[in-house]
Amino acid sequence: MGKFTSDEYYRYVRMYQNKGTIGLEKLLKGEGFSVKKIERMVRDTEIYTKSMEKYITFSPKYLDKPVYRGIFIEKEEIKGIFKKGLTQDTLGTSSWTSTLRQAQEKGNVIFKIMKNKVGTSIRHMSKWTIENEIIFSKNIKFKILKAPKQIGEEWSWIVEVMEV
Repeated sequence: MGKFTSDEYYRYVRMYQNKGTIGLEKLLKGEGFSVKKIERMVRDTEIYTKSMEKYITFSPKYLDKPVYRGIFIEKEEIKGIFKKGLTQDTLGTSSWTSTLRQAQEKGNVIFKIMKNKVGTSIRHMSKWTIENEIIFSKNIKFKILKAPKQIGEEWSWIVEVMEV
């Protein structure tokens, strides 16, 4: 596992989950807002992200199984944004799940990778094990394989993608 021990990875996974979520919530609520606090949060996030990138590199992959990611997008914009063949960047470490239901709770547009190759599970270390979280490197891009397809209810769409 490189220079880090499994205990250190566990600690960084928890910090990545806790600090980012809590810090962002406080900033959005306007609690303790200051330039210094924002600068510190940005610095801390950079440290956690580097640590998570190392973890993703050295950890076992959640191979050849489907993974999902849910996001909310206005219905009118869905088909215009996601076109077959287009490559997308997540602009940071991205969180996916091994269960469709969990992704549907996170959004109306579900990205689906049929056979994951590079994402790694953090379920065994996660504060929220029910999420069955799979994380992907900030450096991964995704290619859209099929145009968005409406599934089930009117507001739910699925977009098949692959890692590139």
